[in-house]
Amino acid sequence: MYGDPHRIVRAESGAAGLDALRQMKLRGDLVAVIPADYRMPGMTCLVPTARPATVAATVAAPGSAATARPSRPDGMSCIDEGYRGGGVRRRCTVSRAGNNGEENGSSTGKAGGELSMTSSSARDLDYLGHLAAESARFAEVLAGAEPSAPVPTCPGWTADDLLWHLGEVQWFWGSVVAGGVTTTAEADGIRADRPSTRKGLAEFFATASRTLGEVLAAAPPDTAAWTWAQDQTVGFIRRRQAHEALIHRIDAELTAGSGTAMDPRLSADGADEALRIMYGGDLPAWGALTADGGQTLRMSAADTGYSWFVTLGRFSGTDPEDGRAYDQPGMQVAAADHGSPAAAEISASGADLDCWLWRRPVLGPVSRSGDPEVLAALDALIADGIS
Repeated sequence: MYGDPHRIVRAESGAAGLDALRQMKLRGDLVAVIPADYRMPGMTCLVPTARPATVAATVAAPGSAATARPSRPDGMSCIDEGYRGGGVRRRCTVSRAGNNGEENGSSTGKAGGELSMTSSSARDLDYLGHLAAESARFAEVLAGAEPSAPVPTCPGWTADDLLWHLGEVQWFWGSVVAGGVTTTAEADGIRADRPSTRKGLAEFFATASRTLGEVLAAAPPDTAAWTWAQDQTVGFIRRRQAHEALIHRIDAELTAGSGTAMDPRLSADGADEALRIMYGGDLPAWGALTADGGQTLRMSAADTGYSWFVTLGRFSGTDPEDGRAYDQPGMQVAAADHGSPAAAEISASGADLDCWLWRRPVLGPVSRSGDPEVLAALDALIADGIS
């Protein structure tokens, strides 16, 4: 459709969207790309879903300039979209020159404002030790993979793309902590150039990973540091990067056709992070979650004893900043599971629960029982995966 001063071009797949962009570039058009669903084939590092995806390109009309939210130096570009799991979702995607984008994580927050999220207490885990171990295994596995080997859980990515991604992510967060960065303006200036060879990528990753571990170890967890979350501390970065390395170690092993065990407690903590931070979070002051007391379920990590009591409901409200109204499914995760009866239950090992929530393949059974409508409602809520 056309409007003043922009026209909107849509594509039904990543390949079609990129082809459209190439044609517009040849014509000399000014283009702002607004990805509307990052699970688009070839454009994401999530297991693909069957749900159709769209991408919209806003093309400047003659004499005008198209604008879009600029990419951040951590590689994340954000747009505000519908609520999922306890807040208005701001969807963030990693964008790389010469590479496909991947969602580096998202949080819930007020549309148009600072990102907000709910943190949970760490379970006395050695996040730095796990970060080092998972990063080392990641590098070891990819060293034996062909540079062009496809990453099955990241459609359109190669082994080298995956190596660059985690290297840049770790380099960015190391730079944030080492530089004492506490504002978005400072973070916007942190960028890295991708090495052109496998040797260069491996060296870049090794340096970035070592530096991240050193600066995180040197800074107490409560040290102030910029993040995309409400939790602006080094402790948040420690936890998030341990799980980032874990998930991408799995991606690397799937690429190379190998596999090693996941630490049960770290995995259960990953499920906690996914439920409380990625799918759940803080409510904006102008919205409310109307919980359906009948739609409750318990999720359990059978090998660790950890469990979560989840209540599904609907979030509604109107954002006063842009007048956008929301009325859609959401969830609340109780601060603690006190053993109250639940309408449905899901149980798996901590590793399989973490992988299931992150849309990575599971190795063992994921047991589901109870009210089929509650289970279906949860499936619909998390169908898009973590973004």
